[in-house]
Amino acid sequence: LTKLPVEILTEVMTHLEWRDVLRVREVCKVLHETSTTRRIWENLLRELLSCSQIPAKLERPIELYSSMDLERLALRW
Repeated sequence: LTKLPVEILTEVMTHLEWRDVLRVREVCKVLHETSTTRRIWENLLRELLSCSQIPAKLERPIELYSSMDLERLALRW
C-alpha cells in the first residue's frame, strides 16, 4: 500500500470518514504524511458543512485555510 503514489493514496483517503483518516494515520509514516494532505481535509470539511443544518461561519473562504486549519475545523465540527 505504501508503495502506491501519493496521489493514489490521497484519492483513496478522500473517500474515508474523518475517523478512518485518523486511524490510517497511525499505521506508518507515509500514511501519516499523506493523511495531512490539504485535499483530504478540505473534502471532509466540505462534506460536514453540506450535511450540517447549522450554517457555517468561517472567518475566510475555505480555499485560504491551511491543511492543518482545515483538519482542526473538521475535527471541531
